[in-house]
Amino acid sequence: MLAPASRNKVSRWLAGASVVAFLVSLVLPAYQTNRYGHLHNHSGLEAFILGPIGLFAGHISWAANAVLVLSLAKRTSPHYGLSFVLALLA
Repeated sequence: MLAPASRNKVSRWLAGASVVAFLVSLVLPAYQTNRYGHLHNHSGLEAFILGPIGLFAGHISWAANAVLVLSLAKRTSPHYGLSFVLALLA
């Protein structure tokens, strides 16, 4: 078991790395469509903005964004184990 000071340092580093990875994913291509023989790349930001619409069609993968934010918010609470479980779910 890590000491509280070490756990906080690791927690801050992992949270920062998670936020950086999320921000980078917004500028990278997320998926590609082929419409009448023309390929079009869609950015992660486009997928992030339009993702909630998919919830109405039963596509729940976008909900991982909300679970990740909740995990980051819970990392400083006394029940930090919940943060770990939420991060794994995301």
